[in-house]
Amino acid sequence: MIFLSHSSKDKEYVKYIADKLGKDRCIYDNYSFKSGEKIVDEMIKNLDKTDLFVIFISEFSLKSSNVLFELNQAKNRLKENQIKQIFPIVIDSKITYKDKRIPKWLKDNYNLTPIRQMKVAHRRIVAKAIDINYNLFPQSNKKIFIGRNSLIQKFEERNLQYGEPIPNAYIASGINKIGRSSFLRNCFEKSHLINSTDQCPVIEIDSHQSLEDFIIKLFDLGFSSDIEKTNLLKKSSDEKIEIALKIIKEINEYREKIFIKDKGAIVLPNGAICDWFLNIVSRMNEETTFAISSKFRVNYRFDIKDKLVHFSVPELSISERKSLLNYCLRENNLILNKEDFEFISGLLSGYPEQVMYAISILKEYGITYLKKNSSSLIKYNSEKVTIILKEYENNKKMMAFLILLSKFDYINIDFLLKITEEEEENIQFIKKLYDESIVEYIGVAREYIRLNDAIRDYVTRTNIDIPESYQKKLKQHIKEFLSTYKNDRKDGADFLFSLKQALLEGEEIDDKYLIPSHFLKTMVELYNNKKNYKEVVTLARRVLTCSEYLDEKILQEIRYYLCLSLARLRSEDFYKEKDKIRSSVEKKFLEGFYNRLIGNLSIAIKKFESVLKERPNFSRAKRELVQVYLNMEDFENAFELAKENYENSLNNPYHIQAYLKCLIKKEKNSFNKSIIKELLNDLEKISSNVGNEMYLRGKALYSSYYLNNIDEAEELINEAIKKYPNSVHAYLEKFDIINKNLNFKDLEERDKNIKKLEMIYSEFDEKCLLEKNYKQNILAIMNIRIQLRNKNKEKAKIFFRKLIKYPEISLNKLEAQIDAL
Repeated sequence: MIFLSHSSKDKEYVKYIADKLGKDRCIYDNYSFKSGEKIVDEMIKNLDKTDLFVIFISEFSLKSSNVLFELNQAKNRLKENQIKQIFPIVIDSKITYKDKRIPKWLKDNYNLTPIRQMKVAHRRIVAKAIDINYNLFPQSNKKIFIGRNSLIQKFEERNLQYGEPIPNAYIASGINKIGRSSFLRNCFEKSHLINSTDQCPVIEIDSHQSLEDFIIKLFDLGFSSDIEKTNLLKKSSDEKIEIALKIIKEINEYREKIFIKDKGAIVLPNGAICDWFLNIVSRMNEETTFAISSKFRVNYRFDIKDKLVHFSVPELSISERKSLLNYCLRENNLILNKEDFEFISGLLSGYPEQVMYAISILKEYGITYLKKNSSSLIKYNSEKVTIILKEYENNKKMMAFLILLSKFDYINIDFLLKITEEEEENIQFIKKLYDESIVEYIGVAREYIRLNDAIRDYVTRTNIDIPESYQKKLKQHIKEFLSTYKNDRKDGADFLFSLKQALLEGEEIDDKYLIPSHFLKTMVELYNNKKNYKEVVTLARRVLTCSEYLDEKILQEIRYYLCLSLARLRSEDFYKEKDKIRSSVEKKFLEGFYNRLIGNLSIAIKKFESVLKERPNFSRAKRELVQVYLNMEDFENAFELAKENYENSLNNPYHIQAYLKCLIKKEKNSFNKSIIKELLNDLEKISSNVGNEMYLRGKALYSSYYLNNIDEAEELINEAIKKYPNSVHAYLEKFDIINKNLNFKDLEERDKNIKKLEMIYSEFDEKCLLEKNYKQNILAIMNIRIQLRNKNKEKAKIFFRKLIKYPEISLNKLEAQIDAL
């Protein structure tokens, strides 16, 4: 039970929480005490039933003898383990941690958390109750931190420069999971900006979010009094910055430090700091507020660098890796001889998480097993997703749970447990996923969880729907949300998810409750997963009516997805909208993309090559260029790019399939064969329509080219066509398989297979919808292949002349084949 200790004069605040918790979950005077007064016996009787004691600290409660008596009794029961936790909440803006009336033991042992919003207090109390019931969070807040001594020294030197402005934000950049947040936390503790026991608030903001999301997430921490958050879509940048500064001022009154996981919203991919954050920092008072772990390294091209300090966090040095390994071995009571210690040290590449993975293997299987399977430790950083998810392949419930989590940026644990049915089992899932770094806790009271980015990307890319039982509960939740969102604002996670989901389902939403990221995130999902390009265009047009109020980065992202969708729809508006894209590289990429779709492959190649000349690591351009080469059957030029794409993203089915196809078309040898079998195995593991279709097609090509088993190849490709009748590639690969296996010695068999080619041609023409020029080129190539098999040179030339805007190098190859007849 949850005991709500408060002054009767704070009734409005506490009654809201009690009503939300319900009579069966809390001890509250209106529910639990006899009418009249709180007599001592009644207090003690109810304290004896208490697991979580919540004291609401205010001017009134500090003067209340009943509240102070309850607090004293709770303290005694906590010592005797009769009460499991005490949770103090400051609800009065006049009260600070310095107030002499607050008992010293309470100040010394607890964060005196100010929570001005009743709904936030309710959420955190529920999070504490869940922790008590299920022991959800690790009991020790102790973080393992080894090394980084020179960086810590730089931090301390900067922090002790008296006379210099106090930085408002410290930014640590580096590769994901390299220890950026841990570094900042350690520095803040050593500089006494926070105490080692402080549980600092954590928020996350990604590349599809902006100032509006920043405001909502800061406000959602609960330190601020109510603010006007409607019409953010049509407020000027200055108005929104004023709102943010008001919230930050209230946060600083309580000396809170906010840790931010930035995924490209504050520090942009080019290293620049976004304008809105620079504006906020330039107008803040001298108060260190933000510790930002950034995906991208900062480029100091701004005027207020004294207020923003940046550190680049590298991989652990060899000596730091050994120190961390040694520390973890001792903490886990594991003993290795010197030879085994050096063996493991030699496999480490500088990621703290890799050391933890080595420890988990040693604990479960021992050193002999790790030595025999050392490749999994070596590949851990590049193949982490595959390694982690391998054990869940046959666990349908766990995979369903992961798929559900992937639909949320972050989710309240209480809300998550309401969606799922078997609460105890899912709590165990959360614990296991946390231990394996697949999920992390964020928020102030760790009331939210979020899925690891790499796992989320993998699960999202498989495009598997969540189980029907979860879908029903989410639909019911959205229905209830739509009837209440104007009056009863949900927590930030629920608000951001539910509005996006409502937009996805085509529900009517009042624009004054929407923000740009609602539109952008919905557009991204509609484009990538739903393939609903018309609705992307509709949403883009709607939000662009407010373009003057949008952050430039978000505005450009919205225009980008609008252009992609217009290209998919072969709309004449594409070029008009493309000209509004500011980046010349992005503009060229979009032109190449549009020309690939309409079959102008020569122009597409030139555009993509130009993009890669300016930006060699532009992965989207590499992917598209590979697709152009594959469409031209130019496997030689596609190979190196396809291999590079695959090695940079080992779990992406599109990259696996492209590399597989190129390898199959290369020289047949045992080395290539082993890689092909590994790639097929990777595709088979992807339990989605995309993965299954690619696996069937790849296995069919392998059966044809490597096993010379035409019957199996046909059976597999026919299965792919039956399951996925709109698959253009399945028809093309069936044509390729039949054409490759034509038997010229057996005339009857040859004629039979030529008729098969003609039938495939007809089926493709009838069932596959493509842009006119693109389809005409494919049909012309098919006809040329058929005529080459018929040894009809003149007819082959007729179809050759029908090719439109086809790359010259491919034309020359085809012409040479025709001339060779």
